Amino acid sequence: MKCALRGLLGFALSLLRDVRTYKFVAIGVSTLVLAEGLMFVSVDLMGIDSFLSAVLITEVVLLINFLLNDRLVFGEEGRRGNPFLHRLFKYHVSRVLSIAVNLAVFFALNKLLLLNHLLAYFLAVVVAFGVNLLTSFVWVWRVRPVEGRE
Repeated sequence: MKCALRGLLGFALSLLRDVRTYKFVAIGVSTLVLAEGLMFVSVDLMGIDSFLSAVLITEVVLLINFLLNDRLVFGEEGRRGNPFLHRLFKYHVSRVLSIAVNLAVFFALNKLLLLNHLLAYFLAVVVAFGVNLLTSFVWVWRVRPVEGRE
């Protein structure tokens, strides 16, 4: 148990030293801003139900996020021997849990606790982020963090 925790902590620390982590975060923040804008337009301007909007926006942003990470973060190293459709499929599979968590948190905050839809969506995305980062490095693009990696 101690060895597994030590390994996980070491892995997490190596992520903090890898430049790709910060690129991944920057893309995540950018697509979160896009999602918030889409949420505002669809709910506040177009009158679409906030949960339906969250479902649709989540998929649109997921695809954009994948394409940006594939090109700008993991690049050739993540694509080598790892075909595009396999990466896209694994990306979606790895996001099933985080999407479920994202939407469940959004529903709980917005519909049950009556928190504003923009704040609820932001908090739901933040909750799902850690899983996204780990599965992206370990499974989808199959790269290891490297200290000071450019």
